[in-house]
Amino acid sequence: MTAASAQVNTVLYDGNAVEFAIPPDVVAFANTAYVTPPSEFQVTTSGTIWRYNEWIALMDQGNWVEAKTTVETTTVGVQFWGDINDGWARVLVDGNEVWAGDTYGDHYEGNAFIRYLEVSGLDRGIHTIRVENMGINGMDGEDDVTIYFFGLRAPSPASSTPTPTPTPGPTPIPEKGLVAYYPFDGDVRDYSGNNNHGTTVGNMAFTSGVVGSSAATFDGKSHIEVKDSDSLDLTGDFTFSGWLNKQDAGVGGWAVVFSKGDTSSQLGGDSPYALYHDSTGVYSSVRVSGQTIISAAETNFNEWYFVTVTKDGGELKFYINGELKDTKTAAVSMPESDTKLLIGIDPPGVIEYFKGSMDDLRIYNYALSQSEINGLYQGSPSPAPTPTPGPTPAPERGLVAYYPFDGDVRDYSGNNNHGTINGNVAFATGVVGSSAATFDGNSYVEVQDSNSLDLTEDFTFAGWLNKRDAGVGGWAVVFSKGDTSSLFPSSSPYALYHDSNGIYSSVRIAGQTTTSTAETNFNEWYFVTVTKDGSELKFYINGDLKDTKTAVVSIPESDTNLLIGIDPPGVSEYFRGSMDDLRIYNVALSQSEINALYQGSTAPAPTPTPTPTPTPTPVADRFNGMTFESRSKATGSSVQIPLTLYGVRENIGNMDMTLRYDSSVLVATEVVKGSLTSDSLYDYNIIDGTVRISFADKDGFYGDGSVVHVRFNVVGPEGSFTDLDIVSLSANRADMTPVTISARDGVFEVISLEESKGDAAGDGGELTALDALYALQMAVGKIPEDLTMDVNGDGSVTSIDARQILKSSAKL
Repeated sequence: MTAASAQVNTVLYDGNAVEFAIPPDVVAFANTAYVTPPSEFQVTTSGTIWRYNEWIALMDQGNWVEAKTTVETTTVGVQFWGDINDGWARVLVDGNEVWAGDTYGDHYEGNAFIRYLEVSGLDRGIHTIRVENMGINGMDGEDDVTIYFFGLRAPSPASSTPTPTPTPGPTPIPEKGLVAYYPFDGDVRDYSGNNNHGTTVGNMAFTSGVVGSSAATFDGKSHIEVKDSDSLDLTGDFTFSGWLNKQDAGVGGWAVVFSKGDTSSQLGGDSPYALYHDSTGVYSSVRVSGQTIISAAETNFNEWYFVTVTKDGGELKFYINGELKDTKTAAVSMPESDTKLLIGIDPPGVIEYFKGSMDDLRIYNYALSQSEINGLYQGSPSPAPTPTPGPTPAPERGLVAYYPFDGDVRDYSGNNNHGTINGNVAFATGVVGSSAATFDGNSYVEVQDSNSLDLTEDFTFAGWLNKRDAGVGGWAVVFSKGDTSSLFPSSSPYALYHDSNGIYSSVRIAGQTTTSTAETNFNEWYFVTVTKDGSELKFYINGDLKDTKTAVVSIPESDTNLLIGIDPPGVSEYFRGSMDDLRIYNVALSQSEINALYQGSTAPAPTPTPTPTPTPTPVADRFNGMTFESRSKATGSSVQIPLTLYGVRENIGNMDMTLRYDSSVLVATEVVKGSLTSDSLYDYNIIDGTVRISFADKDGFYGDGSVVHVRFNVVGPEGSFTDLDIVSLSANRADMTPVTISARDGVFEVISLEESKGDAAGDGGELTALDALYALQMAVGKIPEDLTMDVNGDGSVTSIDARQILKSSAKL
């Protein structure tokens, strides 16, 4: 690379870079027509470009978007946000290709390609990063390439090579015989001190692991290449060790961990060594000079194991979690080789890939002793490869099952209702503890039946939920206990789920369905609680009682399993999103007990730190502060525009703000309180083109949600627009100390009546059940009639319009 040093490192990180522990220092959104780029970037495009909020999509082969820095840097990056319409892209830095790959959404957990490609180690200077559409279709037959933003890091004044990872890795510490050591803490660098650094090929990413801050995840089409060095020639003895979590036998079988050998001769006698498994991916195996040795050391899929293999002379020993499982004989010497070390792929390179996660991978040039292996497994060396411990089971009144999802699916109620993963349940950042469980819409957790799970009288279901959508098949099923073949007959005990659109909390008891008006949005964390006290069902959101229903029904006993994330029919109705701190009680908790769970006085403390779950359709990024949301509707309609607060972890006692807009486009009529301020005192004053709003709360308010909604009448002509400005914003904490809250302005655009049909919120998204509810409220005169909701064009808003909107939202 002409403008780069020899230490250039290209890594594809999982997730949205602005949510990283150390995000890019400067971000320039790709759609410069929507957001003016900062002075540090110049963004240009060529070809057919689709634009949506901050995003753009390169629609055809050869289309490109390019960001040139105007300041010196050593690190640049690009945020992809692909969905099922996306295909292959290539990335060039200073005219040199650094990465090419498929950005199709369904390859990855969550049915989205939300990855940040960072190129670090560049020579300090001005750099250009370009993304091109390669014209190669993804699995859905489309070749769009969706770009969210570009980023850069400011170079350190003390060094021209800043830390190239969101989470810094450990300092290299030489250790006896250690020739390669990959902690995978956000990078693929070697921390043995031998500089056997890796380069990612394909879509390798990082996620929660066992040791340190992260593990490497391989999608079955990616790997890591390490250039040959003398230190990697293991001519005598060796030790291979690492934490492995195999999703399955891998693409082509064999669950290959790493290999060093000629890629054209398929590990002939001149190929030194490889660590892999048998063809079914179950038994630990090695290849030495073309000789295959398969052990009886067995490991399951979708579980973490510490796997170790040693060669001591002609003796091979295979260990699992520090225990010797098998010993084999291999009277063979290993040749030297100038071939690369490949992690996650078999040298033939075309069909045999690893699929799953690896952590703390090590190669030694001697055979470790049993005590040294125990030291690695039990955590004596640094970094200690000890699995992240879950909370200690602490019995609590009526608690029969408790899943913190802190890296496992064990029950910490003390009742041993442990789960087993089916499919690709993973772990990611959550609300409580170290992680949450994520479900991809094709996976679930199964819990064997026990007497403690028979809830014959009262109950409480509680947990933090972040639904990506209504789930596969609808209903956003949280858990169910019932006959999997008969679709909840009266003999099936209970289930927690939602309505068919995934919005309103619901329960099923003995085949009786009760749907509440307790509403939750997609891609946001909520603490959902349902209690049954006699015949009374209560539905709570974030500790607030939202609805009360009557259910005169008893709960039958059942010997069926509890299924988390799936409806018992099991063929179409799955949960898609994340769950954290899931609890089942055999009593109805009181309001104060529910508040204690929500506010955190019961361990573990559920302090909300939600991380939005990526979706295949672009959604607005999460801005930490106050946002005046953007909207669009037709002339003659009304619109309610929220101001939302996100990522501010302060208890706000009072707040004053002034808003500004163009009164020739919008006329403000009213300000109503939001979800965070429902118990606060407030007042407002509307003066031509401005709104002044003040809040006071004796206890304070906090969390993520709406602060106010400003209601407007749309008076501007089609095509006109106005900025929605937060002119001033000041606030104090509940203890009266000042707190600074960042503000982001929005835009309102007047669109045609046809474009806004049925869209009550004016957010431009797909029609939902909430839009249908607004139409019903207009039909009965509860809110003013808005003819954008007159879907059938008969001149008035009626239940017929609501039903048409509802059918459209369900795509019937």
